[in-house]
Amino acid sequence: MGILEVITLLLTLSGAGVDKNTKAPKGDAVLTYAVADADAVVHLDAAAILPRNVKVLLAMADDPAVKASPDLVKIAKEIKANVDGVRSMAKALAGMDPVEDISSVTAFVTLDAGSGEPVPLIVVRGAFPKDLLGKLADLTGSKTGSIDGRDTMTFEGMLVGTAKDGALIAGPAALAEPRLDDDWKPAKPKKGSAWATIGKELDQAPFFLVASKLSADKRKLAAGAIGDNFLGSLIAGHELAVLSLRDDGLALHWKATSKASLEQVTLATEGLIEVMRAMHVAPRGAAKIVVAALGSYAGKDKGLDAVIARKDDLLALVADFTGDGKFDVDSKVNKKGLTLDVRATGKKLSDVVPVSVVVPMFAGAFLLAGADAPAAAASQPAKAPPAKTRQPAPPRKGGGLDKVPTGGTKKKTGK
Repeated sequence: MGILEVITLLLTLSGAGVDKNTKAPKGDAVLTYAVADADAVVHLDAAAILPRNVKVLLAMADDPAVKASPDLVKIAKEIKANVDGVRSMAKALAGMDPVEDISSVTAFVTLDAGSGEPVPLIVVRGAFPKDLLGKLADLTGSKTGSIDGRDTMTFEGMLVGTAKDGALIAGPAALAEPRLDDDWKPAKPKKGSAWATIGKELDQAPFFLVASKLSADKRKLAAGAIGDNFLGSLIAGHELAVLSLRDDGLALHWKATSKASLEQVTLATEGLIEVMRAMHVAPRGAAKIVVAALGSYAGKDKGLDAVIARKDDLLALVADFTGDGKFDVDSKVNKKGLTLDVRATGKKLSDVVPVSVVVPMFAGAFLLAGADAPAAAASQPAKAPPAKTRQPAPPRKGGGLDKVPTGGTKKKTGK
């Protein structure tokens, strides 16, 4: 692939971006099934990202500039075939479209105190058919059961089930089972607590959020494993770190363990913002130089002529993927509370985050995905394997949260 193909590919991605999800759930809803002692939280608003960007990918094959390049035509068709294949297979086997039917995914991750291995509890929200788990259990040969009349399955040591509000929950039985029970009641976070802060950030409807709230012991272990360096200092020097990305920018909340740690992260953040400003301006200047030079090579190559014909689109694309570096920054340092709050906002995300650097990386990933994926197989109609007979798990005796039988799930009784 040459530079002309890469430029053409980037032009086809001009419609990519993040939509503002006006129906995004508030923080208390996202944290309904939070694990109290989780060390990290990751939240992705799929509804704000997937539909729009998948549409852009599928339209690549119909772009006139792509059609002018045999290499790009092949890649675009393979990407479209793979995307359509995955969606068709999901619809045929599970009765759902992963692009349209999944609205968000939230993971609460706890590091095992002994092994240090991550133990996740995953919550997926969306519109799912009632028989989804039954179909998946038949496909995978998983053991099944039920909790309060709703199907559950055990897959690779994870209990998967549907909660009362329709959310899919997957995790170790000790964590998943009580949350699948109709009697589950989320704990209300205390004012000023880490969970209250995370919930407040989620109230702003970020399309992506990651939070770290390691205990003192785990911070020490993690920092020791990384070594005596800057990253180790950041890990050891925070009680809570929350980074969220929104359709109009980003936000960072940091609660440090000491004044020295607070000063360190404050200085680093100031430097990062200055670098981000510069990364907006430089690509714009470089794009103007490239476009100015293109005219000198008109008539020498059909592919190049196609790019020259869209030089205005190319400049518009760079302008859309970048800002002028003058985005607003609201930074508040609380030395007494050892907290730093930074919010950088613009009219759109790309006014703040230098997407001109990020998009080429995604373009490269798409190229590799299109070249390597088995498109031919994905484009074939999906056929479900013969259904396997599902055996119900032993019923649970008595009320409350009894211990899960090995290899099975509980069924609530007494109602």
